[in-house]
Amino acid sequence: MRARLLPAVALLAACARTPAPVVTAPEPAPAPKPVAAHAPALPAMPVVDGPIAIRVVYPQAGQTVTSRDSNFIFGSLGSGKASLRINGFPARVYPNGAFIAFIPNPPGPTPRYELVAERGGESVRATHSIAYPAARPPAPAPTPSAPPKPEARATTHADSLAALATRLETRLDSLNATLVRDEPIGWVRLGVANAAADTD
Repeated sequence: MRARLLPAVALLAACARTPAPVVTAPEPAPAPKPVAAHAPALPAMPVVDGPIAIRVVYPQAGQTVTSRDSNFIFGSLGSGKASLRINGFPARVYPNGAFIAFIPNPPGPTPRYELVAERGGESVRATHSIAYPAARPPAPAPTPSAPPKPEARATTHADSLAALATRLETRLDSLNATLVRDEPIGWVRLGVANAAADTD
């Protein structure tokens, strides 16, 4: 009996000593690091400091401006170290001498920009005229037309009753004349028994 149990006990002991294999999930691959995109730097704005020469690029001289109340105006001065006022409003001047401003439209009927550039004790003035759209002509007055025809007076209730009474009188007169002549009315003659309806 012991000889038979020994192989079984040995098999159980061998199974108990062998550890079960551990299955581990593979580690995920590290995500690639984002590469920072570096935009190329803009070149430095050149510094211009020449003689002051006011030049308006927009709006052009005499150009029709259609904006309602305010408008852009830009151009160059020839010097980035000068200051500029347009109709009393300060404009932004860049190192290369360019300027830009957004200011109210000049008053009409002859609108113009008065530009004053200054640098140290130097001052240069310029006048820049523009135009506005022509005013629309007034709409023509309507031509007199023929007076409208008077509308028919509305029929009153009393008028309707009078017309109905007249028609009724006409019908009654026609019926009375027929009865006096002793003429048949339809298929029935008054005073005579109706044979079709007599069932006795």
